[in-house]
Amino acid sequence: MNKKILLIVRRTSGEIDWILPLLHKLKNKYEILTVFESYNIFYDLKRNAQLYKLWGDVSEKFYIRKFYDNFFLRFFLVFVNKFFNSYIKNFEYFVYKKIFIDKILLSKLNTNNIDEIKFLFHDSGGFTGWINLFKKLDKKIIYYPHSTIKYSEVRDHAKNLYGDLMIVGTDDEKKMWSKFFKGQVINSGHLKYSSAWLRKFNPKEKNNFNKTIIVLPMKDWINDSEKKKIRFILSDVFEILNENSDKIVLYIKLSRKNYYSNYFFLLPILKKYKFTHFFKKESLLSLAKISNLFLVFNDSSVAFDALANKVIPIELWNKIPQISSTKKYTFQVHNKLDFNEILLNYFNNKLENSFKKKYNVFLKDYVKKISYKKIIDFF
Repeated sequence: MNKKILLIVRRTSGEIDWILPLLHKLKNKYEILTVFESYNIFYDLKRNAQLYKLWGDVSEKFYIRKFYDNFFLRFFLVFVNKFFNSYIKNFEYFVYKKIFIDKILLSKLNTNNIDEIKFLFHDSGGFTGWINLFKKLDKKIIYYPHSTIKYSEVRDHAKNLYGDLMIVGTDDEKKMWSKFFKGQVINSGHLKYSSAWLRKFNPKEKNNFNKTIIVLPMKDWINDSEKKKIRFILSDVFEILNENSDKIVLYIKLSRKNYYSNYFFLLPILKKYKFTHFFKKESLLSLAKISNLFLVFNDSSVAFDALANKVIPIELWNKIPQISSTKKYTFQVHNKLDFNEILLNYFNNKLENSFKKKYNVFLKDYVKKISYKKIIDFF
C-alpha cells in the first residue's frame, strides 16, 4: 500500500487507546506505521494484551526509538538551538531529515519514499521534532487527546501547535481549541466508548467468585508527598475492604508509567490484609465487564471506562483537595467513613437510582456525540 499514516506514540499507550478506533476505520485505505518514542511506552502497550492485539491488527510495521539513536546529531541540534538560535532554521531540516526520514522512515520502517506518508498522527499534549519536520514537508498533521478526561484549558506550550486537524471528544474542548488552533477542529465524541468498539474488549474470564468485584486502577505519583498521600488513602480503603473480606474481591490494575514502582509500593501494604486480591493486566474496559465497582483517584479518566460498561465509579478523596472535573459522574467520598457508608449502601442496593442519573449524564456528554463521519470525510 503506497499511502501511509505515521502514528507517533509520545508518552503512554493511552494515546493509542484513544485514537485506535479511528485507525481501525482507516486501515483498509492506508498502511499505518507506528513509532514509539521509548521502550517504556511499547512495554506499557504490550502489557495490555487486548489493546496490543487491536493495535497489531492495524500496524504491522513499527519502530521503538532508543536513547542512543542518533545521539550526537540530537545533541548537536540542542547545542545549535541554544547558542546559535538565529541559524537554527537553516540547519534544523537537515538534522531532522537525517534522524527521522533517513534513519527511521526509510531505513527502519522500509518506506520507499517520503511522499508515501500522507498524514502524521500526534497527540496534542506536547511537541516532538516530527511536528517541525512534517510542517516543513507540507504534510497533513492530525492531533488528538491522550485521555478522555476533559481539560478546562489549553496549556501555554500547546497554544502554538500548527497542523490541519484537531480531534476532540467534547463540545467544550472544541470551543476551547478553536480559539488557538488554526486548522479544523472536529468533535468526534470519545470513539472508544462506542458500542461496536466496546464489544472488542470481551473479558477472558467470568466472575466466578459470587462476590462483589472491585477494580482499583492505580495512579502515578509526581513526588514523595503525593506517594505518601496515596499510601494513607489506600490504607484507609483497604481497612474497610478487609472488614468486608467475605463479600469482595479486589482486582488491581497497575499504572502505565510507574508499573513496577506501583507493584513494589503495594506489596507491603497488602500483606496486612486478608481480602482476596489479584494484579490484572487486562484492559480496564474488559475488567469493567466482570466487575461491580471502580475505585478511582481524583480527576481520572478511568471513571469513564467504568461508566461505559455501567459500572459504578467511586472517587477517592485527597488529603490535598483538588478540583475534580469528574465529580458529576462519580460517587465522591471524602474520608474513610464516607467510603464505608457508600460501600454499605451498595451492598444494600441503595445506589441504583443515583447511579442511573449519573450514567445518563455520562451518556449525554460522552456517548451520544460519538460520530466517525466528519473525521472520515477529512481523509
